Amino acid sequence: MRQAPQNESITFMPAYAGQFLRDYRSESNTHSLVNDLFGTTQVMVVSGAVIPREVQFPDVSFWQGEINWDEFAKHTRAVIIRVGQGRWVDDQFERNYAEAVKRGLLVGFYFFYDDRYSPGEQTTTLLNALRGKRIDMEVFIDWENSYGVKFRGLPNVVAMMQTVETGFPAVRVGMYTGYYWFREHSNSITNSSQYSYLKTRPLWLAWFTENPANVLIPAPWLFLTHWQFGTPVVSWGQKTAELDMNNCSCTAQEFATKYGGNGGTMQIIKGNVLASIWIRKSPAGEHFSPARYLTAGNTIEASENQFQWLHLTKINGVSVSEEQWASAGSSEQYISREWVDVIEPPPPTTKVHQIDVFSDGKIAVDNGNPF
Repeated sequence: MRQAPQNESITFMPAYAGQFLRDYRSESNTHSLVNDLFGTTQVMVVSGAVIPREVQFPDVSFWQGEINWDEFAKHTRAVIIRVGQGRWVDDQFERNYAEAVKRGLLVGFYFFYDDRYSPGEQTTTLLNALRGKRIDMEVFIDWENSYGVKFRGLPNVVAMMQTVETGFPAVRVGMYTGYYWFREHSNSITNSSQYSYLKTRPLWLAWFTENPANVLIPAPWLFLTHWQFGTPVVSWGQKTAELDMNNCSCTAQEFATKYGGNGGTMQIIKGNVLASIWIRKSPAGEHFSPARYLTAGNTIEASENQFQWLHLTKINGVSVSEEQWASAGSSEQYISREWVDVIEPPPPTTKVHQIDVFSDGKIAVDNGNPF
């Protein structure tokens, strides 16, 4: 048993994605009967062809122990990291996040929904943990178990998802669940409003098989975003023998377009800054105080972010985490960008502009969001 959150009165055993779904046994009940009569099931097939398995990545939690991230980063360019559960933050979360972004990995997150705590309490835990963090992929709420208390049921889970969206409006919030668990704990009649909401949100589905043609997608979703297909025995630097592995339901090119990676390779932008520009702590719009900005003559490296931002990784050849002026509590700096062609670069200036200019013949113009 791990240490419970401070002032916790219940017996607390942290859980991780798939822990309960691996042993879940399907049983017919009222929910499943309603879904059989009024619901639909999608097979994981597109135009007669099984969805490609071009981009695979793991998810990690306290269960993997202290990961050797130098080794880990040799095998993947993306990872979904467990944030916590209830009022508890995963004791490896901060380390896993810092080490992953330090090595340029794309990061997504999940939070294990615990119905002993209100959606509001759990949202507070999640938002506080993620505030100021880089969020490249989705944030998933993991719904796979009930402790049988006050805040159980899909309406509460969806309430948490909606509150997280309010807190991070630029982030895609989705659900992690299992096919049979979901169908046997909700239905399209009683939970019609939640189904209407979920059908447009990302689905990270656990279905442990090597054959994607066997995977069924529960209503209301028509397709899935990620598929957790198993726990192969691999030596990637984790302490456990096995590692949860996932497949993005997309091609490598689609993955690159959506997340700014290329199926395992980050797209890096390099150039010289020809005019001074403002930067932010995060794409959510947090400001540095006092204000921070790049000046004409700086050389930068950055990775593209899916929300029309560049994430700065080096300035004048130095990693941004080592920049003294970036000591405002975050090692992530972002600049807005919208690429347009220019014939000649504008004249140098020391005035702070709402544009990003590079020497490769491109100019990044603020897309309308105020700095």
